Amino acid sequence: LRAVQFAARFGFRLAPETAALCRTLAGSYGELPVERVWCEAEKIGTRGRYITAALTALEASGWERHFPQLAALHAIPQDAGWHPEGNVHVHSGLAADQAARLADEAGLTGADRFVVVMAALVHDFGKVTHTQRTAGRITSHGHAEAGVEPARALMRSVGCPEHLIARIVP
Repeated sequence: LRAVQFAARFGFRLAPETAALCRTLAGSYGELPVERVWCEAEKIGTRGRYITAALTALEASGWERHFPQLAALHAIPQDAGWHPEGNVHVHSGLAADQAARLADEAGLTGADRFVVVMAALVHDFGKVTHTQRTAGRITSHGHAEAGVEPARALMRSVGCPEHLIARIVP
């Protein structure tokens, strides 16, 4: 998780040997106190500028499996007319990158910056259950409402305080 947080802050990719080492440690996630997880998650939201790099590191490290709400986004396509960038996972990372950039331009820090970045990251979680192909189009009607509980679950799993969750989920 520290490597993921550093990827978010500095935009690097994990070296193959580092990713391999992280994968050997992934099974110990359940032993971590939630406060430790929160420490890294908070830094991603308050200091991270490269959220797509963090998502790539999370996947490469084998730790993504502990965050099923994020892992599920890989399999969800989007209509190329609206989202030429690709699936929901790619889109969510890019949205969070942009949110971080805009938050920095606006001078947001601390909790305010965290809320903006994380809200952008989780904004399409409902597409996992509400995406469908009809008449050659991909639609996700009702995904905003459907994403509330998965977003809340992810935030709680990383130890996010309830007062921040209340600002992110809407």
